[in-house]
Amino acid sequence: MSGEATSGSEAAAATTTETDGVPGTVLVTGGTGLVGSRLLPRFVEAGIATRGLVRAGKQLPAGVEAVDGDILDPQTLPGALAGVTAVIHLAALFRTDDEAAV
Repeated sequence: MSGEATSGSEAAAATTTETDGVPGTVLVTGGTGLVGSRLLPRFVEAGIATRGLVRAGKQLPAGVEAVDGDILDPQTLPGALAGVTAVIHLAALFRTDDEAAV
């Protein structure tokens, strides 16, 4: 789906893969943030099936299944979590102009 957001029900219907002993799909929150935007391309390169929870108007890297939602809106979470075997929660409020500090 190349970074194009889907609804929760479409995400639930998506197939998953097994890579290096990690079955299923990994859900990443905060995928558009400072850390998540660096982590997601690495997951894609490693062949890990990855889904990102994103707010409207945000884009994720190619190869990441994007699901519209918000961690502050509980109704958006069940669809995002369907079929997921692990969650990496990176959503946070963090700001710095010094990227070397990250």
